[in-house]
Amino acid sequence: MARKPGLMLIRAVIPVNRLEQAKSRLAKVISDRRELVLELLSRVVQAVKPCVDEVLIVSPDDRLKPEAARLGVSFLLQRSSGLNPALDEARSHLGEGPLLVVLGDLPQLTEPDVRALLLRPEEVLLAPDRDQNGTNLMFLRSTRSFMFQYGPGSFVRHFSQALGRGLTVGVHRSSGTEVDLDAPVDLPQLAWTSCD
Repeated sequence: MARKPGLMLIRAVIPVNRLEQAKSRLAKVISDRRELVLELLSRVVQAVKPCVDEVLIVSPDDRLKPEAARLGVSFLLQRSSGLNPALDEARSHLGEGPLLVVLGDLPQLTEPDVRALLLRPEEVLLAPDRDQNGTNLMFLRSTRSFMFQYGPGSFVRHFSQALGRGLTVGVHRSSGTEVDLDAPVDLPQLAWTSCD
């Protein structure tokens, strides 16, 4: 991403669960969830990587380290447990500058989706899922003292936290940012994307 001199670097973090635990709700319909997770991760990295200065995959599963190397991004082995602690570890590793958090299960995410979000002026940018329940992408111009609150209802919690801290907050919606892959009902989105 072209950037004027003097502007801070933008880093992105993609948290990934242990491969055997990922996408457990799809276990009855997909036999090789590991392959699915790696395919989705590859798609997300391809969309994010051209838009930022560094991409970091954080995971408690060190089997993802060679995959990160293959994709040309950094890897951090998570020492804690859970999504929010993973993001706290990534923040400690990367520093408190601008940070883009991207979940790794967005089959329709594209580079233009990511660029459009990063170009917005607000201090906190949230891209919710279709139900405005989860937070699929979040861009923080500064992560200082901002609490990651992923889990059911995270979109409202992140939005309320930003307002409560007096930060400007924007909501970004596009088909690429809204569609995630969590349950069997979401699988047609993956099939449709594969036919592009």
